[in-house]
Amino acid sequence: MLELISPAGLEQFFRWLGSLEEPPTPEELADMAAPYQCDADPDGTQRILERHGLTF
Repeated sequence: MLELISPAGLEQFFRWLGSLEEPPTPEELADMAAPYQCDADPDGTQRILERHGLTF
């Protein structure tokens, strides 16, 4: 899969996610996603992971 994201900056959100030692609360996730004008949907993401047999 190739995903292009523009404008730049969302990589900071992914760096933050990668630095966590435990999953964020839904509120923390929403707060961190807000500056990038994106919505975090952990439930939707989980369904996609399960449907396609993916893991992190």
